[in-house]
Amino acid sequence: MLSFTLLGHTELFLNGEPLRRFRSQKELALLIYLAHTGQAHRRDLIAELLWESDSSKQALSNLRTVLARVQQHVGNNLLVTSRALELAPESRDKVDSRQLLEALASAGAISSAATAEAADSALASYRGDFLAGFHVRNAPLFDEWAATTREHIHREVVATYGKLARYIQSAGEYDHGIAVTRRWLQLDPLDETAHAMLLQFLLASGNTREALAHYERSAELLRTELGIEPPAAMAALIKSVQPHRATPRPAIARHNLPAPHDRFVGREATQQSIRMRLDQAWCRLVTLVGPGGVGKTRLATTVARERLQRHPDGVWLVDLADIDPEDENLAEAIAVEIAAVLDLRFAGAATPKKQVIDYLQHKHALL
Repeated sequence: MLSFTLLGHTELFLNGEPLRRFRSQKELALLIYLAHTGQAHRRDLIAELLWESDSSKQALSNLRTVLARVQQHVGNNLLVTSRALELAPESRDKVDSRQLLEALASAGAISSAATAEAADSALASYRGDFLAGFHVRNAPLFDEWAATTREHIHREVVATYGKLARYIQSAGEYDHGIAVTRRWLQLDPLDETAHAMLLQFLLASGNTREALAHYERSAELLRTELGIEPPAAMAALIKSVQPHRATPRPAIARHNLPAPHDRFVGREATQQSIRMRLDQAWCRLVTLVGPGGVGKTRLATTVARERLQRHPDGVWLVDLADIDPEDENLAEAIAVEIAAVLDLRFAGAATPKKQVIDYLQHKHALL
């Protein structure tokens, strides 16, 4: 039996084991098309889909060659006749993109706790764009189909997030609504409706300060990325609570961040994603990964500088570049570097690691 992962990344399995012995992307593209559509297709239409620039005769010849190779790998899971192609019935069921669309359709209008739970579960299975990063050379019709399908799935997911958020709002489950709309914004950081819904949930749950901070970030994001002002409904929500804010005395920000030598431009969506994670109460660690020189430190310090007033015990940059990764006491070596930045002087017999943990345990700081 075949099964397919087509959301977020592309992978094919045969009886639960990864199947990667394809000679060309068109072999995999053929199976993907049959899997997601879940029906039989005429051979001449498949040939045109994958070899549009060739003559019909040549395209059909190419298809025969590909079919012979594919059948060697998947056997009776691919059903071939003189006129049509399709997957065996049991191999049409394990396709995550089709399962997602069917689950979203089943949730319908989301008018009960059961349909809300089903929709929430379906949305959690959306791991990324359909056929993300998958491309077939010289097959523009296939690429067009993939792009159209990708956009259709994205629209359905966004629409379901909207329906689910409205149901949660009507049920008064504000903390759940915050979690759902944050996931929605991870999918589409520029969705104005999602930003407005998150503001409503934050305000309804009493998180006024967080709502105000989110409004400021989302307003800047919309201006920078789309060149628009926040919708009037968002502005009205914030205006309704601003008069009640006490004006705090500006605190002296404690930090050791390097001075910015110019304005950091771009990566707004990435910055927003980092901020959203740091704003969640359960988040204790965010890791930025990438090759040397791509700007990880610059990105981290840019976001950190924006959060100086959020961390009364300081925002600190700890450079671990000189630590030997083979050090047998690596945790202790890291603790020593952290203590040096915090100006923490060790005393007593406790290890550096324990003393640093004890010192930071009740502090509100960002490292």
